[in-house]
Amino acid sequence: MKRIMVFAIAACGMLSAVFAASIENVVVRQQWPWSPKVNVDYRLVDPAGGAHDVKVTFKNGDTEIVTEYGSITGDQFGVEQGDHRLVWDPQFGGDHGYENVYPNLTATVSIDDDEKLYMIVDISAGGGAGAFPVTFTNKVPSGGWNVEGYKTSKIVLRKIPAGTFVMGYTEEEMSHLNIATSSANDFFLRRKVTLTKPYYIALFPVTLRQHNLMGEASDPGWHYQWPVSSGVTYAMLRGASAHETANWPNLQSDSILGRLNAKTASAVQSALPGYRFDLPTHAQWECACRAGTTTCFNNGKNWAPDGTNIKDTNLDEVAWYACGGEIRAVGQKAPNGFGIYEMHGHVMEFIRDMMSSANGISHGVTNPETDPLLRGNYYDRAWGCGGRANGTVSECMSNTATLIGQVDNNYNVSSCVGYRLALVAD
Repeated sequence: MKRIMVFAIAACGMLSAVFAASIENVVVRQQWPWSPKVNVDYRLVDPAGGAHDVKVTFKNGDTEIVTEYGSITGDQFGVEQGDHRLVWDPQFGGDHGYENVYPNLTATVSIDDDEKLYMIVDISAGGGAGAFPVTFTNKVPSGGWNVEGYKTSKIVLRKIPAGTFVMGYTEEEMSHLNIATSSANDFFLRRKVTLTKPYYIALFPVTLRQHNLMGEASDPGWHYQWPVSSGVTYAMLRGASAHETANWPNLQSDSILGRLNAKTASAVQSALPGYRFDLPTHAQWECACRAGTTTCFNNGKNWAPDGTNIKDTNLDEVAWYACGGEIRAVGQKAPNGFGIYEMHGHVMEFIRDMMSSANGISHGVTNPETDPLLRGNYYDRAWGCGGRANGTVSECMSNTATLIGQVDNNYNVSSCVGYRLALVAD
């Protein structure tokens, strides 16, 4: 039997400022012979107590190894001071052989703070305002984002980096859910998907107060921090004929998202030319939900040993589901690695893809979304991701998309249907 191999240490460059955050004590160790995966342990030091994203690069000797976004899991987003671990899977999404052994492996871990990591849209002036101010920051406020103002009078979105991740169900998940695949285009097929441009997605589903301040509803009263959970359709969000081939994927000006874009266009285009507010695609939604995880749930866990389709203790940590449709204030469940809340369950969230009700295909493995050339009678169906407060465990999984209904109604799932804002590139 081969001996366990411990690899070289490569410390990243230290920042010179006295109070700057830095990385120390980087240790690299491949899990051979039982696994080709690589552990990278490191310590983040920040006297100011901030939270940071980190990135890791690998070399085998003098040769840099190209890694894919989804191949690295562990503590890489919103990392605070202390000891942490990243895990790299060289066989991510592909062959399960054991050929990936690196005799001279080193790693560099560095802080990856983006000055535009968070986008804040100030909607406090209400729907009558001519414009909504937009600002950017890479600093989390001292009280965090999970406080009233950022769930009512402001909307906070987080930047999601471009990269490759794996969509679809594992064999274990398909067996658990009694799903069978039939073709290479099957909606359930596990496949690598590449998103070539970064995008932003909101930390919370749109709340009643936010919906009101954008000019889309009456004052919600005392339950203003509840998510929008009924009365919104795909046609209202993007426009009555936005799904039609001739208009795809443009938004119409009289839609909810069209009006939001009109009030933010100047600020957005000056900072991020070519970006607009829209619904996320299925791929964008799942990538943001997973936050680097490859498990059923974005807390890094699969089903609990005693879990059922009605109750699972691992899912309880991150989702509201199977609770009779009761809606609560957002932000009460644990966020994922990106700091995003309740993507697994509370309200089902509309996605941009308009997929066939027969097979749910969203075409392509690079920036996938509905192919407009295949639109027709079957492509007037609206789909959503995330479970509902009256839904099941299987509906809440990271890779699940559920048929909501025709573009102009959402009545087939009763209530618990809302939306989450995204900022996407053209």
